[in-house]
Amino acid sequence: MGVSVKPVFNRTNRKNETGLYSIHIRLTINKKSAYYNSELPRIQKKYWSGKENKWIKESHPLSYEFNQQLINKVSFVFESAWKVMKGSPSECFSIIRKRLFLDNNTADFYQYFENKIPRIQLHKNTLKAYTSTLYLCKEYKKQLTFKELNKDYLIGLRKYAKNEREIADVTAKRYFSKLKIICDFAVEDGLMNPDLHPFTDWKSEFKLKKPKRTFLEKEEISALEKLKINDTHLNLVRDQFLALIYTGQYYSDLKSSTWDNIEDTKVGFFLKKERVKNGHEYFVPLFKFPESLELFRRYKKHPSKNIFHKYFSDQEFNRSLKELATLAGIKKNLTNKVGRHTFAQNLINLGTPRAIISKMLGHKKEETTQNYYEVNIESVINYYNL
Repeated sequence: MGVSVKPVFNRTNRKNETGLYSIHIRLTINKKSAYYNSELPRIQKKYWSGKENKWIKESHPLSYEFNQQLINKVSFVFESAWKVMKGSPSECFSIIRKRLFLDNNTADFYQYFENKIPRIQLHKNTLKAYTSTLYLCKEYKKQLTFKELNKDYLIGLRKYAKNEREIADVTAKRYFSKLKIICDFAVEDGLMNPDLHPFTDWKSEFKLKKPKRTFLEKEEISALEKLKINDTHLNLVRDQFLALIYTGQYYSDLKSSTWDNIEDTKVGFFLKKERVKNGHEYFVPLFKFPESLELFRRYKKHPSKNIFHKYFSDQEFNRSLKELATLAGIKKNLTNKVGRHTFAQNLINLGTPRAIISKMLGHKKEETTQNYYEVNIESVINYYNL
């Protein structure tokens, strides 16, 4: 299949009063041709030489810049033609025309970003990450077209996040991952040329520190269990926190847990459910943790489909946990996530295989579970059977 690409001056060969004429890129496939706009300003005939790579004469004040743009455009059309050669010439012409449009797309990227967010089914915490990413992008550059969204933009945004905003690498990485996802959607929606995806081959070294996860030792759990509480509110918060320790759930998952999620099997009771955040299934063998069943049954008397009849906002729950820590003599900073971390650490200390822990925690990837592994004194004692 024969292919040729060449810039053409005044392709209609017509004269006009201004004496200025357009330059087009002609693509010929099997003797059939199509013409594409070069995006260059019109020029006078005296500046046109027609010589390869020096199409515009040096006498033109912008000859170097214009010739470079023509060289890049010819190269792009030629490479694109070979990539889409499987179809008929007319199909190839159409695809290349679309790609050329995408290269010069001056549509508002931020507007697309903002409109796309509500169309993605997101957990409210993930939704916040996307809106925060968009806010950061607008802070760095108030307006952005698709054409301007390139590697230079990413480099500048990275420097702004690090030096001006002093955003931690772990947070910056999260923002950039959301931005990449929106770019992926733009490619799917036909608004971005996949060959010019800004994240292709883009690398930025994010120095991520392994998060220090707080968990409770057996003595601290026992102190909470034995704590005498007269306050009804704190008593309910304590029991819900113990439920997180016994089952490894996030507080959001505990809130949506119902009695129907507890199934009686041949070997005993299981808690089976899908994560609120990612919809991934997890299950916990409650029969292996009898204290959890005993705790849940105490609340069976309440006329509620949920395991607990009342729940709190994360903020209120965490504030109450700090009161409980003081009453129980626990020096650690208690939050709802400490319960989940404690559950995971207990399983690790018992020598539970990582794949099983991953399933109980509802992780999509087993590698995520590795972040929970923490070597402490009890781990060493258990390993050496001291």
